[in-house]
Amino acid sequence: RPRGHRRQPSRTPRSRRGDLVCAKRATCTAQFTYWRSDRQIPSVTMALIWSWYLCLNVLGFLLAAGDKFAAKMGQRRTAHATFCAIASSGGFVGCIAAFVAFNHKTRATQFQGEFAVATAGHLGVLLLLYWVGVL
Repeated sequence: RPRGHRRQPSRTPRSRRGDLVCAKRATCTAQFTYWRSDRQIPSVTMALIWSWYLCLNVLGFLLAAGDKFAAKMGQRRTAHATFCAIASSGGFVGCIAAFVAFNHKTRATQFQGEFAVATAGHLGVLLLLYWVGVL
């Protein structure tokens, strides 16, 4: 190839999203199977997903409220790892609601960073599942 010559873009035909067909050789055909976005999640599965999120958010709210009252009474506190586990499982909305409602964990900057990373991790997994087409 002469110097400075740019390679032409591939003209591989695409029959549909996720399927590649190579016109050059018969052995070059590669089939990629993805979840199709036109598939719908069954209503029973969606009910289980929504109940999972509802239970985790209620649990997160109650844990944060209990931790606030334990802090006032000088009793044993809830570990930061527990809040991060709840957030990474999907209960971050309930935790945040309790933090705001009870003015709890507002000055703990290290905890806020850990909690934000756990929340971002869960949202990243949801975004990946949406991008692949599962959700």
